[in-house]
Amino acid sequence: MLRNICTNAATRMRKCLFRIMHKLNINNFPKKTWKDIETVAPDEWDLKMLSDIKKDPDCKAFISSEDAMKELEL
Repeated sequence: MLRNICTNAATRMRKCLFRIMHKLNINNFPKKTWKDIETVAPDEWDLKMLSDIKKDPDCKAFISSEDAMKELEL
């Protein structure tokens, strides 16, 4: 019974915190869209990274989120 009460209280607190954070974000940060992002030409560093990605087969290997979490010990 006590466990149930604590679980319910924690759930209500998380929901309340979520509402507060959501209101803070909505009120303090202007809405942005992809149109608001400035388009710039890639510099030498960007072009090198893109070239390395195309040449390196390891850059095309992906792992699942579960494996990534294990690898990061999270």
